[in-house]
Amino acid sequence: MAVAASVLAYFDRENAGQCGSCFNGTAAMAAVAGALRDGAATAEDLARLRRWSVMLRGRGACATLDAATNMAASLLDQFPHAVERHLDNACQPCRLGAFRADRPYEVEPV
Repeated sequence: MAVAASVLAYFDRENAGQCGSCFNGTAAMAAVAGALRDGAATAEDLARLRRWSVMLRGRGACATLDAATNMAASLLDQFPHAVERHLDNACQPCRLGAFRADRPYEVEPV
């Protein structure tokens, strides 16, 4: 869950900000994944994430939004038990903040 949240946060930070669907869509998906990691997501949040993972695909000018939707769809489809465990706030390492990082994929200055 923490990896998916970090990857979606990366797409949110690193998108070009030129397409509204990408700018807003990556932020929304990252927010739900972060809330899921932190045990704060609701069933409605998951329904929205599932809908966005389908409806936003192909709407960006580049493949950034598609990559983010694929990550969200893979999370929901391939790891349903982990998603459920996080929805119930039952993952102790995530609940204790073991996997939080400010910018785990930040590009270092050259």
